[in-house]
Amino acid sequence: MTLTTLTDLLRDRGLVQRATPKQPERPLQRSNVHRLLINSFYTGKVTWRGVEHPGTHEVLVDEETFKRVQDKLTSRRANGNRERKHHHYLSGSLYCGRCYSRLLYMVTTGRRGGRYEYYACSGRHTKSTDCQAPLLRLNKVEQAISRSGTASTNRGTPGRYPQCESASTATSPHFAARRQPTHRT
Repeated sequence: MTLTTLTDLLRDRGLVQRATPKQPERPLQRSNVHRLLINSFYTGKVTWRGVEHPGTHEVLVDEETFKRVQDKLTSRRANGNRERKHHHYLSGSLYCGRCYSRLLYMVTTGRRGGRYEYYACSGRHTKSTDCQAPLLRLNKVEQAISRSGTASTNRGTPGRYPQCESASTATSPHFAARRQPTHRT
């Protein structure tokens, strides 16, 4: 189950974010659910000045369940996998070669009903960076990866990124294959 699915289920059951003096009661958000799931308070602990101490309040979640939830959240964050509206085998694996933000897989429908698939820099899309990377057509991205072989043979090799030929320039790198995450054991 994903955070989004869990949030929707909780909303359907009537769980809302409580009212404050400055804001009225409002629908539960995904970030609220995530904050609840990572809060060790529910295991009977209190954090003060960055140090966890045993609390005197009732334990609502046992340590085993809390650890399983943390492992699940961490595993999804580490490998970049999450449920998506549009599925593509490269989703979550490509990063912008200019600002190193994740590339977003997008599907749009044109005025005449044509379907267009492309990748866009998430830094540019959300305006969190000043990246000016162009939109990359899906077929161009796949061709660049298959030509370079980087996505499969050079994964994990620092500094080795495939180059994508966009319509405007054939020499500037617009995307980078994600390096394999290192898992701590």
